[in-house]
Amino acid sequence: MNCAKIGTEPHRDCLANQALATQKPTFVKGKLGEREIISYWLPIAGYPEHFIHFGVGVTIDYDAALEK
Repeated sequence: MNCAKIGTEPHRDCLANQALATQKPTFVKGKLGEREIISYWLPIAGYPEHFIHFGVGVTIDYDAALEK
C-alpha cells in the first residue's frame, strides 16, 4: 500500500520522515474512531530509505479483548 495516496488528513501525524532522518524508531498514540491506537515507524538497519510501518489497535480492539 502507498500511504501517500490515501490523502493528507489521515496522515497528519505521520512520523516516517522523522524516523528516516534520525534512523531511530518512533511512534505516536492516537484515535481511530473510538479506538486508541499506536502507530510505529521502524527504520531498517542498513537500508536508510526504508522503514516498517504498522499500527497496534487498528484491527483488534485490545481494550475490549481485555474485558472478555
